[in-house]
Amino acid sequence: MTKLDYSYFETHIHFGADQFRDKVASLLQLEPRFQFLNVATSLPESYLVVRQSEKLRNVYCAVGVHPLYISKFEEDFDETSKALQKLILENEKIVAIGECGLDFYKVTREASLEHQVKWLKMQLELASKFELPVILHLRNAHTEALEVLGEYSHLKLIIHSFDGTAEELKKFQQILKRYYISLSPLVFRNFQKFQELIPLVPEDRILVESDAPFLASGSAICRSLVRIVSEVRGTPLDRMSAQIYKNSLEAFNLLSKV
Repeated sequence: MTKLDYSYFETHIHFGADQFRDKVASLLQLEPRFQFLNVATSLPESYLVVRQSEKLRNVYCAVGVHPLYISKFEEDFDETSKALQKLILENEKIVAIGECGLDFYKVTREASLEHQVKWLKMQLELASKFELPVILHLRNAHTEALEVLGEYSHLKLIIHSFDGTAEELKKFQQILKRYYISLSPLVFRNFQKFQELIPLVPEDRILVESDAPFLASGSAICRSLVRIVSEVRGTPLDRMSAQIYKNSLEAFNLLSKV
């Protein structure tokens, strides 16, 4: 199967999660027309997603450290940076950095802002060095993120599982030149809000994801997300589906490889 035979790109799934590690082959068989981005949340998981993706033609990967896991690696900051660089240099299936970002849901800004920004900037610098897009995890942190991301607006920045307000979306659009908004199953939790948000995002900046196994049991929900985008925007489903798939290839610098 060539890339032209695929119809969907699942832009955020965690095959390295404990719930999935022994089920990857089965999950792929369920969705033969999908391509996948296998996303890491830590350095050990970065090694794992690379190993998984090397064996699977339709699976790419992102390597990085999630903001809620940086405390486990704080003493190994420099070593982690070097290890991520080595992974990127040695593995062509790595097409993004992440997921990384800022998260103030379970920790306070006062206690963790400095450390989280330090780790985020390190990963943004790697993305800049290797010209890779970044998968951004931003939770209760949109204002703080904008203060950091302004100097990295040249990068492709993918706002994973976007759940912000219309006003926050507009601020991202004003500051970031090459942003993408990735829609997740959170759409179903507050559909009225997303009915208002989806038309505000240009059609060439929309991606879809399951964030499985955390927000869904698998990637099939991406089809429903594409359908919702189509209906809300009043765009024919086949055209919207093709556009979102193309967006995914462009976001991860894969369009030229089709």
